[in-house]
Amino acid sequence: MNRFLLLLLFAYPLYANCQISFSDQADRLGLGELGPNYGVAIADYDKDGWEDIYLTRRPGANRLFKNIGGSFVDVANSAGVDASVDTKIALWADFDNDGWLDLFLANRKGVDDMLYKNNGDGSFSDVSIQAGIQHKGDPFAAITGDVDNDGYLDIYIAHFGGQNVLWRNNGNMTFTDITVQAGATSNLIAMGATFVDFDKDGDLDIYLTHDGYGPNIMYSNDGKGNFIDVAPGIGADIAAFGMGVDVGDINNDGWPDLYITNLYPNKLLLNKGNGAYQDITDSAGVGDPGMGWGAAFFDADNDGFQDIYFSNTPAYPNILYKNNGDSTFSNISEGTVLSSQRGNGFGLASFDYNKDGRVDILLANSNDTVGVQLFRNDTENDFHWFAVKLNSNRLNNSAIGAKAEIFAGNHYAIDMVSGGSSWAAQHSPQLHFGLKNHTLIDSLVITWPDGEREIHVNLQVDQLFEATQLGNPASIESFDQLVSRLVVRRNQIQLSLRDNTNLSLISVINVSGQLLYQKEIKAAQGKMNHEINTQTWPSGIYVVNISNKDGFQGKKILLKKD
Repeated sequence: MNRFLLLLLFAYPLYANCQISFSDQADRLGLGELGPNYGVAIADYDKDGWEDIYLTRRPGANRLFKNIGGSFVDVANSAGVDASVDTKIALWADFDNDGWLDLFLANRKGVDDMLYKNNGDGSFSDVSIQAGIQHKGDPFAAITGDVDNDGYLDIYIAHFGGQNVLWRNNGNMTFTDITVQAGATSNLIAMGATFVDFDKDGDLDIYLTHDGYGPNIMYSNDGKGNFIDVAPGIGADIAAFGMGVDVGDINNDGWPDLYITNLYPNKLLLNKGNGAYQDITDSAGVGDPGMGWGAAFFDADNDGFQDIYFSNTPAYPNILYKNNGDSTFSNISEGTVLSSQRGNGFGLASFDYNKDGRVDILLANSNDTVGVQLFRNDTENDFHWFAVKLNSNRLNNSAIGAKAEIFAGNHYAIDMVSGGSSWAAQHSPQLHFGLKNHTLIDSLVITWPDGEREIHVNLQVDQLFEATQLGNPASIESFDQLVSRLVVRRNQIQLSLRDNTNLSLISVINVSGQLLYQKEIKAAQGKMNHEINTQTWPSGIYVVNISNKDGFQGKKILLKKD
């Protein structure tokens, strides 16, 4: 095939009646890495503002592709992370909370797992022995999150036909095996794993997929890192040949749904809004009968609804399912570059590598004659977007498990920073929201892993918004230090502010995070009295927020109409 025909193939739009379009840019961007490739992990390890790629290979030396303004160069050798140990899964996370992302490698059976500490200068040090995480197993999935809410990221590894392992982070870059006492002891034929807060109680639960008709498991977390399988009672115990899994919200109802790739038809489990699940695969039209591996929920065209992309074995095409906005999907990738299966695709991750507001796809192919594919999102429309990058200056510095909710007019969406999902993959930690025609974020509600909530209002669209949880909450003045008087009446809130030149904004939101009132405060005005009209507001709980240069302070109030 000549170069002109290849160009036509890569630039061909995905669907005649759809504006979504992708092209494979891997070779042009320095990612023409021949296989066998396996897993991928995305993060900005050097904090230069561009997200980088770690690629695992089996066998062969792993690769670290540094993103240089939208193109890539392999720096694995100079960084000291070019391990050639038959690695399957890689995870980026700040395990010691020093502000730099460390790197964990889960290696194939017979080889110890590894942990690299990020030195903050572009190099890494192997601290595996000191950390105590050397373990020989047959890992098919690895995820990281703070299971006991102590502020340090733990590691869960799912093994193929052997007992899974839960490593508790001791807070000093060492780990302890607490699998048995935690109760997450499954020894089925594990394939995929992800953390998901399926019941929205604020802690991280574990969902596991299994091969050989082993029932999938939903380990419910009691908030202290103790787990019990509740899958049979919530409709999540499907038994098939499960492979990868990803978490999304297909109908924007705020409850996490699950997509599971499979040998034979894939599965889409819809959270019914109470923590229980319903299999809607058939009605949604997403039950591809191939042999699926990696999967990703993301909004391909920024229309406000999450689409689904997944990889197959070479006998079947990869597929992009477009979300129609009514809990049904359409295959829009047939005959396009996204469906071209150049080689058994395993690890699959989504990220915006060139920071243009459109989510791209990275696919690691395992055939030794086929390289990595980076599908650049070339979609052209007038739809808006909003991305969120979360960090913390407290514990859990990389903010894994933090949630962001956006309210833009009548549009609502939520997402959570993940510590691994798909298949042998870790998506970008940046949360991306498509907005369609909405031109303003009324409010962004951040729920940090420790439960603290933070609200930002009136944010511009088409931007990456960065938020950092302050290191010492005591450094922010308390609500009562800012407010001298707060009276709640039936149709009015009366508020008196103390003299404070740092005050900047007063706002009121409901429990869903919707902005109902906002007033800017000028420093020269000093002490001010406010009367907020609540005549049209229903009875319920509201939050009054006061902001200053150091952050936000809020107080819940009860508004009673009867």
